[in-house]
Amino acid sequence: LHEGKHRNTHISWLGPKGPMRRGAAGTASAARLHEGKAAKSKPAASSKELGPAAEQAAGLDGQAPLPEQLPTNEIKALATLRKFMGKRGVVDKKDGIRGLIASMKKDADSLEALVKRALHSLGADETPETIGPMVDQLQELYIRTPAQLEKSFKCEDTIDDLRHLFRGRLMPAMKHELKLYHAKVALQRAATSMAAPVETPRPITRRLKLVRCELSQLSHIDQLSQTFRVRVSVSFCIEGGALDEDLSKQFDGFPVDEDGRPTYRPSAVWYLSQLDFPNGHDLHVLESKVAVVGNDLHLIQRVEGEFFERFELHAFPFDAQDLTVTMCFNCAKNGPVPVELSCPPSAVLGIDVTTFAFSDVWDLNPTLSHELTTVGACKTAQFPAMNIRACACRRANFVLVNVAVPMGFISLMPATIFVVSVEETAEMLNIAVTVMLTAVAFKFVIAAYLPQISYMTLIDKYIQFCNGITYLSALLVAIVGGLQNWVCAPASPPSFCVRADGTDFARGLGLILHQIFFAIVVASWLLLHAWFIYRARKAQGQETEKGIGRVETSPKARRRRRRMAKDGSAKRDALVPNFSYRNLLSITSSPRISPRWSPASTPGTSTPPTTRFRPARDAAQTPNVSQQRQRSRQASRELPLSRVRHPSPFES
Repeated sequence: LHEGKHRNTHISWLGPKGPMRRGAAGTASAARLHEGKAAKSKPAASSKELGPAAEQAAGLDGQAPLPEQLPTNEIKALATLRKFMGKRGVVDKKDGIRGLIASMKKDADSLEALVKRALHSLGADETPETIGPMVDQLQELYIRTPAQLEKSFKCEDTIDDLRHLFRGRLMPAMKHELKLYHAKVALQRAATSMAAPVETPRPITRRLKLVRCELSQLSHIDQLSQTFRVRVSVSFCIEGGALDEDLSKQFDGFPVDEDGRPTYRPSAVWYLSQLDFPNGHDLHVLESKVAVVGNDLHLIQRVEGEFFERFELHAFPFDAQDLTVTMCFNCAKNGPVPVELSCPPSAVLGIDVTTFAFSDVWDLNPTLSHELTTVGACKTAQFPAMNIRACACRRANFVLVNVAVPMGFISLMPATIFVVSVEETAEMLNIAVTVMLTAVAFKFVIAAYLPQISYMTLIDKYIQFCNGITYLSALLVAIVGGLQNWVCAPASPPSFCVRADGTDFARGLGLILHQIFFAIVVASWLLLHAWFIYRARKAQGQETEKGIGRVETSPKARRRRRRMAKDGSAKRDALVPNFSYRNLLSITSSPRISPRWSPASTPGTSTPPTTRFRPARDAAQTPNVSQQRQRSRQASRELPLSRVRHPSPFES
């Protein structure tokens, strides 16, 4: 009706040739629409010019206002449809067009209602026993909607089955009801186009505060696929969310109103369903719930799976890797339901070191760091995200014992070449070639212990330098043999090869070259290992790529950690009776109070001492190793029991 392409199509059957009588109101207007003369006869008029009489005739009085430029003939056509529908018994005249649309919402797309109205027009039985078999037979013909039924009437393959189903006068009645159905659809479109535009509710930014994040069961740190497997337990808090009616609803879908329009006020369960891990793979959700804590809502989720991480192996085997878990909410910052993430200093961030499966290969830092960021391929659609990072330092003993030490001895073997007599050039070359083949074969053996990447690591450079010393030794042997065979060995040697007393000068020159070349090989070997030790020490003292401090990997530091962990449980239980991780969370609510302190432990004092335990710092504020040692010694002087054991993940 409102669209030009429907003017002649859906109004033609309401004209003089249709079932409408001549005396019905609006017949002349419908006839003009049918003849296509409406656009030429009367120009477009606004609803203000028509006045309330036209709106009352169209059944729109007291409802949504008409558009400013609605043609007069279309308003009259809507009024004609309303009156005709009332005469046909479809809707009461007093209900207006809105009432017609409301009554049509329930049965517009239902075949049962269509068959029922057709039987009612014929005065036949309308019981479910009569309508049900007809609908079942239509579904057997794969006809489930009125639109499909109309197409079947025009199809030669299905018209015979429909004639057998709708016998006698029922066939024309069904076709008539289909025309009436089209009129209803057109009327709904026209009323929808005339309805006032609904304003989108103002976006409300939900602020989610991180309360707890724990990593446990860390395993499968694969440097080839650059993945690691971990279990993540995370809890976000919406302060005052329990007092919000929209957030407290137990509905995980997107909310809509009675007219089907979104309200953009989802519940906390819906927000929890939008939690995503962009760098995760093959994730399994173990727990997902919304808990009420006082007036706050806690969004709790526990997942387990593999996470991708780009490993930095330039310092292998003295490298430290950042194990990052990225958490993201699929709510755009500029969208209708924005989300803002935060991590206050009181947030509990920790990693369970006791369940770490590769403690013999990696040293795990018991503290975590966080970073607020955004993710998204487009600049216009950025989603709030948070990176939780753990640091794992590799233990280099295996690579040093099985790769570096044997390769170092193999590279030292060429120095023994120059112990052989000067005249035995062939024997020296035989030793050099044997050492070269040994180094090449050993490199193939140790290839499985080295990362298969495109750039060279520290251990790769060391192996190449060791092979370079072997090749240099073979070249020096060839130089000595060439001087003897080409210069001083002919039948008539040059004068400078024969001394004044008649002795051979070649042997003396060979001995001097042997000593010089031996010194060059040994000096190169020593310089290589000094450089390797320097680079290893430097790598162990550096922070990771994201600025996280390393764990002390020296044997002395590991023995100290084992001793502290061994003696920590007994002293901890003596200080805090009935100790458990649950009351540890409540005890450590103040970040500057040690959980092992109690008034009974230090008589005469009522204020807890300041210990070296601090909440997790940002990466830029992480102290270096020397500052950590100095702080540890100062804390031990203030409170000797503060060095009982290594801090647990919850304390960190």
